[in-house]
Amino acid sequence: MVNVMAVQIRDELPLDIRLMNATASLIQVLVVIFVLAGLLWWGIRHPWFSLQSIEVSGDFRHLNGLTLKANVVPRLSGNFFTMDMGQAQKVFEAVPWIRKAQVSREFPGRLHVQLQEHQPIAFWGNEQDSKMINDHGEVFVVNLDEVEDANLPRFSGPDEESELVWRMHKRLESVLQPLGQPIRVLNLSPRGSWSVQLGQRITMEMGRGEEDEVIQRVNDFINSLPVVAERVGRKAVDLEHVDLRHAHGYAVRLKGVQTKWPAQKTNSYVTR
Repeated sequence: MVNVMAVQIRDELPLDIRLMNATASLIQVLVVIFVLAGLLWWGIRHPWFSLQSIEVSGDFRHLNGLTLKANVVPRLSGNFFTMDMGQAQKVFEAVPWIRKAQVSREFPGRLHVQLQEHQPIAFWGNEQDSKMINDHGEVFVVNLDEVEDANLPRFSGPDEESELVWRMHKRLESVLQPLGQPIRVLNLSPRGSWSVQLGQRITMEMGRGEEDEVIQRVNDFINSLPVVAERVGRKAVDLEHVDLRHAHGYAVRLKGVQTKWPAQKTNSYVTR
């Protein structure tokens, strides 16, 4: 009976009293939440959670601890909990030679970074440019004094077309293999015209067109070259220059010979 009376008395409390009680309870809950949030805020910024070390892994040849310390550490902000991993990734990827970085936390105070280094396949642009192109067709900036192989070929073209130039190089390597000379220079002009230099002597103007069209044009020439060279008592290895930009054939220069021959498939050529 006592319990029933207590319930009845509570139910009979005025509305304003009940609102005051509810407000007091809500304030108590909010105070507890703010206190806990403050403690958490203080805790995650405690020096005990500061970044203690950075562990770097990956297969790289042009990076070292001193370079990373000088270029990365001053630009990192926050501690183990507050550091923005996306921003940290950008900081690492801004370092020369770094293509990609994967950054993760390792409790209690370590940052683990997996690095992928650019693998250069050619110089990019003019000789004055400090640019190279990697094996993904991406242009990157380096200190050219750090390049180990000074005999790499040179590609050039609009930066936004670097992947196209890279793909064309891969395809031309196969098509031009019968000439027995490596590609030394590959250029895509601002107007979209292709040219290539093989070894120290052979130059080729390939003209404009879609990727497949240019490759077909070069392939047709390579297939016809032995016949053309034989007609003038020369061999394919005597090639010095060829211009494939003619509408119905090409102009070729062999050692001691210069002439113009119709293409074997004249309908496969257009004005360039």
